[in-house]
Amino acid sequence: MIAAVLSLTLLGIGLGWVLGLAARYLRVESNPLHEEIQQMLPGVNCGQCGYPGCSGAAEALAAGKAAVTLCPPGGPALVQALAAKLGVAVDGASSGPPLLAYINEATCIGYAHCGGRCPTDAI
Repeated sequence: MIAAVLSLTLLGIGLGWVLGLAARYLRVESNPLHEEIQQMLPGVNCGQCGYPGCSGAAEALAAGKAAVTLCPPGGPALVQALAAKLGVAVDGASSGPPLLAYINEATCIGYAHCGGRCPTDAI
């Protein structure tokens, strides 16, 4: 019994040490700009930008493959912050008053049928 416990303990320590070395020497360096942009994004991972979550959107922004206006939940404040961070100009098309969805409670039957018709995805 003691031999089994001792052998499993030594095996666990040895494999943990090997994993620690692998994590240190096989680490993949990431783009620091990607990390900064990901911290700026709202982190809702809604997919409205067309990318699989905020990490994918941040990667596309850091690579210059996406416009700074890609995140609807972030709003105009995020667009301005991203434009300042990336040093790009923002076109006037992204600015404007916030849009508001109105739901007529008398005709609403529930089940989110009106969500697909909302152009701003506010529902």
